[in-house]
Amino acid sequence: MTRANRIKVLQAALNAVNLAIPILQQAVNRGDAQPSELIRLRNRRDDLAALIADMPADGALTELNPADVTELGTLETTLDDSIKQNALINATVEGAKDVIDAANRVHEILS
Repeated sequence: MTRANRIKVLQAALNAVNLAIPILQQAVNRGDAQPSELIRLRNRRDDLAALIADMPADGALTELNPADVTELGTLETTLDDSIKQNALINATVEGAKDVIDAANRVHEILS
């Protein structure tokens, strides 16, 4: 998987996390979510941004196994669809957490 493709997947995850943060913030304010969840989400946002900023050149990238590449493609589509359909704009906390799970998995594979 090329550097550009890895950054594309990471950016989709970062965009989704950025949309999920205000939803989770509202849930914390209402008492429907724990502040620690919001802290973890903000930390994940920072982690994803750092991975994008520090992505090595194509020749220095670690090889990914085919299953991870396939999973990253699926995760990217899921995250992109959530953004394109504005699914997070009126989403529930549960919907935001689903996006967070996908973003976490992207981070796990590419870090």
